[in-house]
Formats: sequence, structure tokens, C-alpha cells
Amino acid sequence: MAFKQAFRQADPQILEPVYTVTVLCPDDQTGGIISDLQTRRAIMEGMDTEGHFTKIIAKVPWRKCMTTTPPSGLLPRAAPNSG
Repeated sequence: MAFKQAFRQADPQILEPVYTVTVLCPDDQTGGIISDLQTRRAIMEGMDTEGHFTKIIAKVPWRKCMTTTPPSGLLPRAAPNSG
């Protein structure tokens, strides 16, 4: 009973793992990458430029990192059907 009471008083919370990710992308793709990160509930930590590239640093929940949908501007194009 003592553990049960202490557990309730501790106000436990379930936390999810969070990754710190660094993305290096061409300058013209930066908007699409940031938009995609925001749909994954990312928290932007900073941006920097390296030549013609932008380095984006963000914290993203692990579960949202595991989805494989690329940003819409980066979707591969299907080859035309020749048959």
C-alpha cells in the first residue's frame, strides 16, 4: 500500500525518447526540410550556413523519426510506363 500511495503522489509521466538530428541540405530545399521536420513535431534548435548548404539542428521524437515519408518537394518521380 505504501508503494501505491507514493507512486500516486509522485505524479509519474511517460516520456518518449527524443533524437537530436542534424540535416545538411541545399539552400533551395531548406523550406521543405523545415516544413517536414515541423510535421514530425520537431523543435528547431538552430540553423547555420555552410557554403551553399544549410545545416539544421532539431530535436525530433523517436517515433516521428521512424516514418519514411520524404518531404513533398523531394519525392522521387516515377518513370513513365513504356508498356
